[in-house]
Amino acid sequence: MDQEIKILHLSDLHLDVSSFRDQKVVLQALFKDVASEVEKNGPIDLVFFTGDLIAKGAYTTGNIELVQTDFLAPLMQAAAIGPNQLFLVPGNHDVCQKEKSSIVASAQKDLNSEEKIAKYLEDVFKQQEGTGLEGFNGIIKKINNTDLSFSNNHYAAYTSIVKELKIGIAALNSAWCATGAPSDGDYGKLKVGRRQMDEVVGVLHDADVRIVLSPTQI
Repeated sequence: MDQEIKILHLSDLHLDVSSFRDQKVVLQALFKDVASEVEKNGPIDLVFFTGDLIAKGAYTTGNIELVQTDFLAPLMQAAAIGPNQLFLVPGNHDVCQKEKSSIVASAQKDLNSEEKIAKYLEDVFKQQEGTGLEGFNGIIKKINNTDLSFSNNHYAAYTSIVKELKIGIAALNSAWCATGAPSDGDYGKLKVGRRQMDEVVGVLHDADVRIVLSPTQI
């Protein structure tokens, strides 16, 4: 069965209230182009955003509202999609270093093996310490994508039916260990971990098509 799936892939907006006058010009052009594409060539099936939604992890009340009202809502309208067609993963700039607890930050410094990464992830799922991902995860919850098959406070898996195909979407997270180091100090140091891969692959094993989402700065 030959099926065409149309995907819109976006990333690296670094939205911020203080810079939004200039960013708004770019976004309006984007929404216009997306709406024109839909009008000419039909609906988009899936929209992916892979990292750095907000600038420098500044998940303030103003920036969260900005993302919801001035990016996500008009994007879904332009693309003619619903929440179940929109999928986001965090980038290193989506980690709010100010919200990361000292315990978590300290534990992340010595993750030099798959065993240590797996143990860290197991521990961080259970605790209530700040990971710096709270702001980003809050936006994900408000999107309310009900195709969620598996999730924790670091990564998720979704199963979506598109044109009679079962699409498995692995929303991986390589940004959880970002330190916010200046001059791209996190470049090449971000991690996924075998545990993430094993869990999401297990959940999506029966999908007709499997798609992995992850920020590019790993």
